Amino acid sequence: VQDHSASDVVNVSGRSLQMNAGTTIGQVPDDSDERSIEVNVQTLAAESAAGVIFIQSVADLSVGEVAAFSPDVLSADGSISDGPQIATLTGILNDGGGDVIVASTDGLTATDTIVTSGSGRIVLIGDSLTIEDAITSSGGALSIAATNDLTLSDAADVDTTVDGNILLSSGSGSILAAAGSAIDAVNGSILVSAANDITLGTAATAGDLGLEATSGSILTATGGTATRRVLSGDTLTVVAGDSVAGANGTTDELLIDVNTLSLSGGATGAAYNFSNDGTLTVDTTSVSVAHYNSLLVETAVEIAAQSDLSVAGEGNLSVAVTNRGDFELAGTRAISTTGAGTILIDAEGALTMGALSQIHNDNGSITLEAGDTVSVARVSSVLGDIS
Repeated sequence: VQDHSASDVVNVSGRSLQMNAGTTIGQVPDDSDERSIEVNVQTLAAESAAGVIFIQSVADLSVGEVAAFSPDVLSADGSISDGPQIATLTGILNDGGGDVIVASTDGLTATDTIVTSGSGRIVLIGDSLTIEDAITSSGGALSIAATNDLTLSDAADVDTTVDGNILLSSGSGSILAAAGSAIDAVNGSILVSAANDITLGTAATAGDLGLEATSGSILTATGGTATRRVLSGDTLTVVAGDSVAGANGTTDELLIDVNTLSLSGGATGAAYNFSNDGTLTVDTTSVSVAHYNSLLVETAVEIAAQSDLSVAGEGNLSVAVTNRGDFELAGTRAISTTGAGTILIDAEGALTMGALSQIHNDNGSITLEAGDTVSVARVSSVLGDIS
């Protein structure tokens, strides 16, 4: 199923549309010419046995179930009869493992699965985006980008089954994932980036994790299992304009299971509360993944390397290390808050500072606790208490 022109003229209009092809539905852009199938329908389902699936919508679009129907057939003699039944089709499947690109100039809702069976990429673009089912590749990158809010329901499962990278992005809004939602990149990198707030169900990989809420908070989504490890990975890089914490945003901790952590925060009165399952090191981390636009042009989205736990505003920082894990402030790394911001480090194992590392604040207290040895380098406060 192909568009024979490079224009953006709508190819199909109607209430619902299903497309089933042996090779390809739409084409990958050529020399920046858009060659997708342009649609104006409420509900879409599509399946291809090979090639790509490339669809652009000019209105709100739901990827879901298009029920079975029997078309009317007009014969040469002018008579009309019932044609063979067209079976129900649900969601989008590229069974040949190629790319799947669905872009909407308005809202886009995935009420059913969007799957490529191979290493093809899945690119979803909308003014707003809602994920209510599985978005799955077998190693291809996932690029899911909304201009405004991006919402993941309890049933949402965004995953790549091998080593693909995952990007969830909101350019001007928030990313609101329900408690039951899951993001899984196996060994790939995951970056969740929003202009405002981020709430999370779970996100897991053996690779790098990044969270960026430029002007907002990063919080555990309410509901679900309260003791779930929200984030699991090798490294975690966090940038937040406001609190990073559990569901209540103040005293609750964001439950994580990572090896290395860095933080850049900056809100007066905010809470930056982490609880890590096992040994944790503060050291250099970063994350980089690919973003694709509607013409499949790739650009890198990243959180650049950072090495400290730094709170620029008068926020309070608390890091707990459980499961008898050790806490290490590596090399020349630093932990700092400003103003009345407090610092609490509590490790069930040992607490160790590198020879040139430092912990510093202005007027707030600094508390270092450990179940084993505490080895300090430079710990200082202008007017606060140290214990």
